Amino acid sequence: MPPPQAIEAYERSIENAGERLLRLVESETAHRHELERKIVSSDLFRANLGLIAGILMAVGVSSASLAAIFQGKQIVGVIGIGATAALIGGAFRARKGS
Repeated sequence: MPPPQAIEAYERSIENAGERLLRLVESETAHRHELERKIVSSDLFRANLGLIAGILMAVGVSSASLAAIFQGKQIVGVIGIGATAALIGGAFRARKGS
């Protein structure tokens, strides 16, 4: 925003220059606020999408691991469940640290 003296100088040479400058500043501010709102909304959507994908993967691997245990492949099942637990624990620690 130019200083008041500059706006007065513009007013002397261009009719309604001050009002036009104020409308321009207001328009740019509204545009910037809208962009920031969209960015925040997009970030929240991506975070929630990642959370849902992680939960689905954990449930899928845990289910497959339990199926392996019931089919007599205990080592594979325990490794799968342990890996899932380690990944979930790491995700919680990383989230807590940030």
